[in-house]
Parts: sequence; structure tokens; C-alpha cells
Amino acid sequence: MSGLLGRIDGVVSRLKAGDVRAGTRVAVLVPNSAEYALLIAACLRLGAVAAPISTRYTSAGVRSAVRTAGAEVLIDAMGMSNPSEFIRTLAWPDLVEPVGDLIGQVTLDSLGVAIDHPCSIIMTSGSGGTPRGVMHRLAAHVENARGAGRVIPFQPGDCWLMSLPMYHISGFSILIRAWDTGAAVRFPSANEKLEEALTHDDVTHLSLVPVQLARLMESPNALARLRRFKAILVGGAAASPRLIRDALEHDLPIHTTYGSTEAASQVTTSRAGELSGREHTSGRLLSGRRLKIDAEGRILLAGSTMLDGYLLDGRLAGAVNGEGWLETGDIGRVDEHGHLTVLGRRDAMFISGGENIHPEEIERCLDELPDVERSLVVGVARGEMGRRPVAWVRSRIGAAWSSASAIEALEGRLERFKVPIAFLPWPEAWNEAVKVNRREAAERAQALLGQRD
Repeated sequence: MSGLLGRIDGVVSRLKAGDVRAGTRVAVLVPNSAEYALLIAACLRLGAVAAPISTRYTSAGVRSAVRTAGAEVLIDAMGMSNPSEFIRTLAWPDLVEPVGDLIGQVTLDSLGVAIDHPCSIIMTSGSGGTPRGVMHRLAAHVENARGAGRVIPFQPGDCWLMSLPMYHISGFSILIRAWDTGAAVRFPSANEKLEEALTHDDVTHLSLVPVQLARLMESPNALARLRRFKAILVGGAAASPRLIRDALEHDLPIHTTYGSTEAASQVTTSRAGELSGREHTSGRLLSGRRLKIDAEGRILLAGSTMLDGYLLDGRLAGAVNGEGWLETGDIGRVDEHGHLTVLGRRDAMFISGGENIHPEEIERCLDELPDVERSLVVGVARGEMGRRPVAWVRSRIGAAWSSASAIEALEGRLERFKVPIAFLPWPEAWNEAVKVNRREAAERAQALLGQRD
């Protein structure tokens, strides 16, 4: 550990030389790597506030995120910025030396961190809209890690594969889990596919979005490896009950979860052995969190994992209502045993012929079809009818997909006004996205189909 801690201290020294101090907001535009993790550790040790930026952003998006976070320094390994235009930059190659693909034996105690200080700004925009920066203190991240650890133990000797980007809260939280207990994190090496990364013998835990799980389950080799894991956490997007049933039938150690950037990641998580017959649920509430469903079906959150506030143009603003609850914008229900079912986003709903349509209901039906890997339903303007549902569909490789067969299957499960009027092929650019911006998807569908009645 002393060797790794020495490397972290070396990064701290270089950050100081770049005039980074406690409280400095540092925007980080770096692909996932163990070196990236060391940089985050150095920011924690120094007391700087790390603001991870999506590597999928355009140059304009990077500038917008930097302004939103109020960052004073940018570390850009992607060459996406023109430093002289808007912010002071530090050269990535000069900050961190290569350390391999495994980070272990680092703890928050050994880093000597200040737990009550702000430490992160994670960008979020829900299902669409203007991105906002979510600021958290380290204490909130630690509370998230410990509540999650009571359901999915993660201890010294365990190793979590970093299969999600660290600019998402789901990826960032893996680091805090490891550093809270002294467990390890393995990073896929450059150009190493996820299926290949599963073969490392030290990996015991894995986080996946549903589309990643579906693709891995199509490979017998990956499936055999997944069975040997201690835990597989599935979240980031709604998983179809069919996918969860298939995973359980293959004896995979699956845990579903509902999380939020504002809540530092997991809010509810299913316990081992309780998903059978409850494949549609996201589990029960974790310790340190509070959740309630209001009269309109909205999910509200509170508790010790919650954000300090939202950042817009660098200024911190409150995020909770007058009673101390965060209105998530998600709608859901909780059964008599405390299991949460997330029904969708309130702002995704649209009106068609006077009827309310929740597109997630249609997506769940589409995703149950054997030839569908992934779907996204949006509303497209259609004259006096208001908006009509249109589905973007990614079919499974080798599937005999047809819109006619899909319509026939859906008409037996949905009211006629909920059956999509058109099915559009899934754009290749969306293949690796954890979430697709629903507003942009609707605009794209509208442009393709026009305003016909």
C-alpha cells in the first residue's frame, strides 16, 4: 500500500504545482483507467472537488459542463478543449504515471480524507433537459457504500470490475466502496472487451446496465464466468422481467437496484434470493435512505446519502422541497413487503387522443418480445390526436424481427392507442449509451416521420 500511496502523493504534489488546493473544483475529462482512479484519490487527499466529465460530450458539451460545475481547472486527456478560450488546464500525461489495471489496498483512512467536505460534482440531466451538477460530500458517498454493503458485501480480497464510466455515479461509487473497505477495483485494459475482462480470476463483483447483461448472456463463455461471481448489480435503466427471469434461470447472482445521482447511487436493492416472482422490482430500501410515494405516484427521497445541492453556472442551489424531500421525477409504487417498482418518468408521459401514455409501459412489453434487445418509446406529434407512440427498437442479432409481428404481439397486451404507429431502427450511436436522451430521441423521430396526420 505504501507504494501506491506514494504514487498518489506524487499526483497530489503535481496538482499543487498546478495551483490546485483544497476546495478547488477540478473538471476531469479522462477515459476510465486505474490512473484516473489515482487522480480521484489524489483529489480526495488534497481536499479538491473532482468533477468528472463525460468522454462522450462534444467540445461544446465539455465547455457547458465546465461552466455548470464552476470548475477552475480542467484535466483533459481527450484533446476536446481549447485551453486558452475558457479555463486553465493541466496536462494529463504529466500528472499520473502508469500503474497497471488493478487498484487495491487503498482506504479512505490511509488517504487521510476530510469526510465532511464536498468532494464530487457528477453531471446529471435525468432523461433529458439541461445537465446539472450534483454536489456531494464524501460522507454521503460513504453512507451510500455502507448501506449497499449490508446487502452486497464487498470486503478485502474482493474485486469489482469497473465496467461503467466513472463520470456516472454508478461508476464513481464503486471507487468509494472499495476505498471504504480496502477491497480492489480492476479496470479493463485498453481495447479489452467486457467479456474478455470477465476472465480475470480476481474479479468477484460486477455492475451492469441491462443491455450489457443481455449481451453477455448470449455468450456461453461469459455466462459460465458470470455464474462464479459473488454479486452482479443490475441498474442504470429498467431491466425487463424477462431478462431477470433468464438470469435467475441461469443461476446468476443478480441484484436489481434503483438509484439516483442525487442519492449518491443506490437507493433500493434486492436481497439475495428474493427476486424470484418479483422480477419487475428494484428491491427494498437500503439503510440511511428514506423514500415515499406521493399522491401523484412520484418517488421522493431523503436521507444521509443525499446531495448538498445542484450546481448551475457554478452556483449551488437547493434541491429539496420545503419538507426536505427530493422530488425525483420518477413514478412508482411500493408493495406491502417494501419492494419498489419503478413505473417510469413523469416527464416522459405524453397525451394521445386524450389518454395519458407512459412510454415505459410500452417499452416493458416490447422488451418482453424474444426478438427485441432494447427499445425506447417517444411521442410524435400527429395532428388532432396529439402525440402518438413511436418505438426505436434494437433487435437481437440474428432475430427475424418485423414490425407486423410486434404489432400483433402488442395488441394482445396493450390498449390499441398504446401500440406504436411506427418502429424505427436503433441508431448505432446509441449502442453503448447507459441512457438515451428521450427528448433528443423524440426530436429525431419527429424529423424522420414529419407532421403527418
